[in-house]
Amino acid sequence: MRSFPVIAFSQTGRTMFSGPVPMVELRDLVTPPAAFDPSANGTKAGNRPLDKAHKKGIAEYLESQPRIVLNSIVTYCKPEDVVFVPDPGAVPAGMTLTEVLAQGMTVKGTLQMKPGAKLDVGDGQHREGAIGDVVTGHHDPDDPVYQRLLASSINLVIVEEADYKAREQDYVDLQRNSKPISVSSAAALDSHHQINRFTRDLVRKGKLFNDPKNGPGQRIEFLSSAIGKNKPKLYTLQGIRYGIGSGLIGFSQRSTRGWESAADAALDNQHKYDIALVTWVNRFDLAADHIPGWKDITHHGMSLPDARDKFVSCTGGGLTALMGALHMVEKNGGNVEQAIRDAGALEWQKAPVDGKSFFDGTLVVAGKVLGSRNAFESAADKLAQELLQRQGKTLPTPTPALAVA
Repeated sequence: MRSFPVIAFSQTGRTMFSGPVPMVELRDLVTPPAAFDPSANGTKAGNRPLDKAHKKGIAEYLESQPRIVLNSIVTYCKPEDVVFVPDPGAVPAGMTLTEVLAQGMTVKGTLQMKPGAKLDVGDGQHREGAIGDVVTGHHDPDDPVYQRLLASSINLVIVEEADYKAREQDYVDLQRNSKPISVSSAAALDSHHQINRFTRDLVRKGKLFNDPKNGPGQRIEFLSSAIGKNKPKLYTLQGIRYGIGSGLIGFSQRSTRGWESAADAALDNQHKYDIALVTWVNRFDLAADHIPGWKDITHHGMSLPDARDKFVSCTGGGLTALMGALHMVEKNGGNVEQAIRDAGALEWQKAPVDGKSFFDGTLVVAGKVLGSRNAFESAADKLAQELLQRQGKTLPTPTPALAVA
């Protein structure tokens, strides 16, 4: 009979248990959920389909990080499948366990699982699956990944609930009561990725992002993925991060995971990181003196809301197009600093009174900046071609894909 230490408690009338179990034993203790089956009609609890990419991402996290943190896995049992044995003295004399729990008190003890019984996973199938996959893939006792998991536990929350419909409702409630972190908040707080740390360092050093009243980096919206119309911020951290990454690696990556890996690889040792930081701080400072919109903020006191409203450069798409173009200039042997000065001579207004924006037909349509990838990549191509031509160079034409017979 398997057993492990837990704390028993009650939540709105249901008995629950909470306690850690060794990660290497987790797969033997639990049963993963099945995808929702409408024909089951309450005879088993359904869940969302397993997302293999999400599970793989957690597995890679477990394998690559020496220090990890994982949320509790919520599991279920039928009351008849487990026996809770309170520690000596844990239940006050003259009271029953039910009475103690009903008063909001907790009780330490041991949860014993009857032979053949397993806990059903309700919330946490991807964590459970990733742990199992990593343990299976690193079974050599001398493997450092296996050693880390051997010395690690994960907490289980075990709910006594025999009603499968109630288990499904719990899963929905758990998802509704959680709030996914925004990309900007993740970039502000996450230091696993070098590109996040690099972005934070750059915006703290670049003069464009320095708010004279509030300090370095305060023109960036760090914790939200959107900027209010009248808010004195220039870009979200999510937007500036992608723009900086485009300057480092261009537009070759199509997935978030691939993009982060490539951007991190450009900064994967301290020497590369330090050189890149000095280089790009200098480039941003130069651009702040020359690029319309940026120089209006830096030298002429234009408010950030007005600059965002008037100039392509003060939008996420405009920033990304500029950074992608500078990457192409450098890749094709151009002088990036000269390209920045030349870019300053172009029309960056969204809807100039006389003439038209340089970005009309790519990033700008009817005075509005488009947010699609096709738009900012087309704008970057056009801008790079213009900047390279001014230096007597050309942007190579992409080789057409060969037809498949």
